[in-house]
Formats: sequence, structure tokens, C-alpha cells
Amino acid sequence: MSIYKIFDKTTGKVVENGATTNPVVVELNVEQEQIKSIAKTGEDLTINLESGEQVTVKDYYSGSNANQMVVKNAEGQYFELNLDGLNAEGLFTEVNYSPIENFTDYLYKDASIFSNMAVIGGGIAAGLAGIAVAV
Repeated sequence: MSIYKIFDKTTGKVVENGATTNPVVVELNVEQEQIKSIAKTGEDLTINLESGEQVTVKDYYSGSNANQMVVKNAEGQYFELNLDGLNAEGLFTEVNYSPIENFTDYLYKDASIFSNMAVIGGGIAAGLAGIAVAV
């Protein structure tokens, strides 16, 4: 199993590292205690684990900066990482974890706009079909 996945927030699909210009959610499959440090390296986000492993998310800080990172622990619980306090070495000095009740809702939290547009569009299409039948 991969230690991380990158989800395109526009499509909800898993994408390759650096393969989209859309905002992403990075899912890191580790326990919170396993994270040694998190750094901003140019436009990239680098996560160093206690095991010595390193994950680099390419272009995390480029574009609109609407990217987000979550941790999924062994129990399947999700936590959003809120990063703050960047020091001179590029390391974040504050990492706060906020619980996420439903990852799918979190991933698609802006998708309700599109759902409403589909309902409106479907209603218009049905109305036009009714007009065509009546004529």
C-alpha cells in the first residue's frame, strides 16, 4: 500500500504527483506520531517521517494554494493538517490536526454547487421537453 495518495479536488480521482493543475487533497496514510517534520521546499511540500522515509508533493504551493493535506490513521480516521509558523529553514513549527467526519464530504465540499446546477439544468430540460410535446 502506498504511503500517500493525491486526489484531484475537481474530479475526486487519484492522480500522479504533479500531474494536475487543479487543487488537490494529499492523503498521508500514517499515524500522526510518525510525522517527524513538514517543510516548504520552494513550491513543494516535504514530509519527513520518523522511519526516515520522505514524501515530496510537487508544486503543492503553486497556483491558487487551495491544496490540503490529511492524515488517515490505521483505524481509518481522517484528520486535516493545518500548518503554521514557517521558520527560516522552511520547517513548519505548528501542525494542528482537525478531525474529519466524512472524507468524501470533505473532498467534495464544494461539489454541492455542481449538484445544484445539474438539478436546475435537468429541470430546464424537462420543461423544454414538455413544451415540445405540447406543441
